[in-house]
Amino acid sequence: MQLVQAAIRFPVSVMVAVLLGVLFGMIALSRIPIQMIPTLDKPEITVNTRYPGAGPLEVEEEITNRQEELLNTVENLRELLSTSQEGQSTILLKYDWGTNKDVARMDVSEKLSAVRDLPDDAEESIIRAVNSNQEQPIGWIVLQADEEINAVRPMANDVIKGQLERVEGVAQVLFFGGQEREIHVQLDFLALSARDLTIADVRRALVQENRDIKAGAFNEGKRRFGVRTRGRYRKLEDISETIIRWDKGGPIRVKNVARVKLGHEEPDYVIRFNGEPALIMGVLRKTGSNALQVMTNVKEVLERMGHQYAQRGIRLHLVYDASDYIHAAIGLVRTSLLIGAALATGVLLFFLRSRSAVLVLGLSIPIVILSSFIFIAVLGRTINIISLAGMAFVTGMILDNAIVVVENIFRHRELGKGPARAAYDGTVEVWGAILASTLTTLAVFLPIILVEEEAGQIFRDIAIVISVTVALSLVVAITVIPMLSARLLQSTPRSLRAGNDAAHRLSRPLLDLLGWIMAEPRRKVGVIAGIVGLSVLLAWGLHPPIDYMPEGNRNLMFVVLKTPPVYNLKQSERIVRLLEERIIPHPKVARMFTIVRHANPNLGIVLKSEHKNKRSIRAFMDEIKLMTRDVAGVRQTFVRQIPLIRRGTTGSGNIEVRILGANLEGIQEISDALEEPLARVPGVEFVNPSFEIGKPDLIVDVDRVRAAELGLTVSDVGTLVESLVNGIKVGHYDDGGREIDLILRGPEEIGSLEALERTMLHTPSGQTVQLADLARIRSELGPTQIEHTDMDRSIKLSIGVEVDAPLGAVMQRIEDVVAPVRAALPLGYSVELGGQADDLTRTWRAFRGSLLLAILITYLLLASLFESFRLPIVILVTMPFAASGGIIALKILNSFDPSVKLDVITMLGFVILVGVVVNNAILLVHQALNRMSEGAPMQEAVLNAVSTRVRPIFMTMTTTVFGMSPLVFAQGAGSELYRGLAAILVGGLILSTLFTLILVPTLLTYVLRQRDPVAERAGEVSAGGG
Repeated sequence: MQLVQAAIRFPVSVMVAVLLGVLFGMIALSRIPIQMIPTLDKPEITVNTRYPGAGPLEVEEEITNRQEELLNTVENLRELLSTSQEGQSTILLKYDWGTNKDVARMDVSEKLSAVRDLPDDAEESIIRAVNSNQEQPIGWIVLQADEEINAVRPMANDVIKGQLERVEGVAQVLFFGGQEREIHVQLDFLALSARDLTIADVRRALVQENRDIKAGAFNEGKRRFGVRTRGRYRKLEDISETIIRWDKGGPIRVKNVARVKLGHEEPDYVIRFNGEPALIMGVLRKTGSNALQVMTNVKEVLERMGHQYAQRGIRLHLVYDASDYIHAAIGLVRTSLLIGAALATGVLLFFLRSRSAVLVLGLSIPIVILSSFIFIAVLGRTINIISLAGMAFVTGMILDNAIVVVENIFRHRELGKGPARAAYDGTVEVWGAILASTLTTLAVFLPIILVEEEAGQIFRDIAIVISVTVALSLVVAITVIPMLSARLLQSTPRSLRAGNDAAHRLSRPLLDLLGWIMAEPRRKVGVIAGIVGLSVLLAWGLHPPIDYMPEGNRNLMFVVLKTPPVYNLKQSERIVRLLEERIIPHPKVARMFTIVRHANPNLGIVLKSEHKNKRSIRAFMDEIKLMTRDVAGVRQTFVRQIPLIRRGTTGSGNIEVRILGANLEGIQEISDALEEPLARVPGVEFVNPSFEIGKPDLIVDVDRVRAAELGLTVSDVGTLVESLVNGIKVGHYDDGGREIDLILRGPEEIGSLEALERTMLHTPSGQTVQLADLARIRSELGPTQIEHTDMDRSIKLSIGVEVDAPLGAVMQRIEDVVAPVRAALPLGYSVELGGQADDLTRTWRAFRGSLLLAILITYLLLASLFESFRLPIVILVTMPFAASGGIIALKILNSFDPSVKLDVITMLGFVILVGVVVNNAILLVHQALNRMSEGAPMQEAVLNAVSTRVRPIFMTMTTTVFGMSPLVFAQGAGSELYRGLAAILVGGLILSTLFTLILVPTLLTYVLRQRDPVAERAGEVSAGGG
């Protein structure tokens, strides 16, 4: 083989190529982005439309329904979900995987532009199509001040936020807290009536006068002048001096009927940090940027600004830094990789008893790993927990090809050949086998790379890492290894005897057992049937629990307090202050921030570093539930540790049961009937319905006849009520280049139903009447929010699954509860399972297809390499044992750590095993065919293959197993993502290797006895390749 010969003859050229690969690999490594997990890009687009002051029913009718009618027609739409709540409509469009989000976003924008008759005071819709990097902040920054928080808010929003957004790698800084400034024009209704003016007159004047109007341009001589009429309000006096109308007494100005003042918007929420009011900012990084470098830059800017603003009493705190977790996770994987490499080296030394041989093999690890970073960078991948775990997994696999080559070179040296001849003959002899094993490993990852679901995006990084490194290991095995072996590999009689003795002790009992089995055909049948049957029974009986995604162990937990929908902001703040007194002094708590809402306030808690282990965090989560149990107004407490792969909100649960139908009362009855039975299902932590009646509304029913008699319309009365309660936005005010809202308000805030009824109206005829004289005001309980699924009204029951409960088993129990209810539903109603239940079902379907495709590709590839359709069956029969071994190992690990389950990441282990466990069988079959082509009898050739290949088989298995073992036992940041996967690979390799050495030789004799001419030609081809 010319490539091997050239590598041995030109060692300097080979070393130059190696050094260049390592050099460029290190350069690529320094430029590859580092982040926590792979970037996940779901085919989802959200449309948010604010409609201030409107209730859920008004938002549904005037915003959501009109937008859904057109959005429902976009291409490739899989599901259309919406939520109408107070002041806002949110529509979520879920597309088929593989949809181009840029094209979809343009389509959504076009559809929205065609929506007509939206309310005038509805704000422009915001379309968002983001990925995981743009959803999950990598840092949370809290600002506190000695003065009132609203006083520093403009500076924080304009200056501090602006400086953070200029940091290299920062895409956006989210800003929460405080209240926006507003200009309030506070009307005097008595003064309006005395001057025969209405609210509409004032509104019209403010809108018409607050305008800059362009007029074009003209030329004069050599100069060109632009012309515009300036009328925008830039001073409060401008507003006060606005003329509403002229009468006999002269101009009537705004200041004659209203008071203009600077105020703030009505607060929707309040941010608190460690018991004090605060502002909070979330740092989002750009896709492709290095999370560690971005946070380093952010911390430098924070430190500089901290010194700058300390004299003004402003304090900046970095309360959450994702880079801490990333550093810990990467450090754990790096440590596991180094330990695994050291263990693999020890195994090599035990088998080969030659330091020079171990040196030759050991050099292949850094060469392959460092060179692989070139391809990872070219393919646009990142360094994350998943890709680094792939590096650790592949450490032992890198050695597989090199071990086979070195061991065979070692064997040729034992035959008395010189270094160069042994290096050439030893490499060429096994070239066909290592090529076949490499191609089968690469082939199984092709279906994985093509999977488009969320799990496929996670799989892709590890698939690419393993594919690249295994391919490079083949190149190194046939170039660098023979070159180094010809010059460095030493063989002394002592090491040879020790190696031979070890191999003999391994192979002698095995050969005796195989000889006994092959002596009697019935024994062959019994052994084959018994081993295959045992593997199937083990896989079936020890099947571990199924889950969707591992949670991780981030030191950040969120608490949602479910309170009555009638509560206002003041009442919610009372609850939060009470809990702050209990939680902040707790010895485990490092810091706490809260988001106080009108209902259902949120708490965020970070524990001290000495308490951030999994057991301590879970114990504290239980303590939180006890702390809130006796708090008046807290009906339910949802506590969740923030997962590595974020999914929904804290109270959203793992599984969703959606009830669909046109009638709101009907689906509410079905929801009520399901809620209690679902809460009793074993493994269910909570059931949280999305729909709740209880939000108090006041309905103003205008007496049209009475209003008309007084010269008023329903619109006049509605405008009056809106000005009293919410205020009417009539434009913007230029506050030094920053626009703030200009709001027309009533003389005072309405604090009760009686006050609203006593409100005086001044009619065009000069009469003064109370609102109660021409309208009936009644109290009504309305929904807190209204949800749609594919344009039908729906209620979502969010079901939280207990931490250690298997998702698959809980899903089945829930289905058992839902099935009889679904069967009895009237026409037009339906019940569906969604959330992670739907994701798990979809991913499991894609995984099964990928696994079957991987097996088929492997079979066809082996058939092509061996020129036989029968021999691949002998090789593929090792797969059931690999699956059984993986399941046994996962079951054992799950018994010690229930958080390790058969999730979608762990499932990848079975696909990897398809490409890995066949390697040993390939070695045996390839060697047997080589001996047969040299004239050896069939049974002798098979036994000789076992005798000569048992040492490399055990070496490759043990180096791979020992290389991965540290990942199985690793406990710490990010280990939940790969422990189960590592256990499956370790268990599968061990069991499949043990049974391969018995089953494959036995089955191979059966196949070869069929005198398949194609199989005979395979031996010739194989020998020719060698």
